[in-house]
Amino acid sequence: MQKPKTDPDNLPPDRAAAQRLREAKLLGLLGADSLKSADLLKPAPERGLSSLLSPNELNTLRRIAHAAGDTVDLNRDHIARLVLLKLVSRLGNDVVITTLGKQRVVQGS
Repeated sequence: MQKPKTDPDNLPPDRAAAQRLREAKLLGLLGADSLKSADLLKPAPERGLSSLLSPNELNTLRRIAHAAGDTVDLNRDHIARLVLLKLVSRLGNDVVITTLGKQRVVQGS
């Protein structure tokens, strides 16, 4: 029996493309028009470094980077988008910054 793949970046290219399209449709339904459709066709790491973040989303990312697990008062929509861009990840009730997220904080925009 095969173990399920937990990281979408390890999917075969055709399945990864289908997953990105499903994410784009979901975001469209949620009204997340700040993401461009061309942005969703890029691989996740490239999207995470090049996607435009609002000043509030960038502040949320910085707060996660400097917080010691205290994410109770952070905007859930911002966290959802940062997770989608693989800048942060959820570990139970905590939100932790990823290596890609640290690069984005250093990049500063």
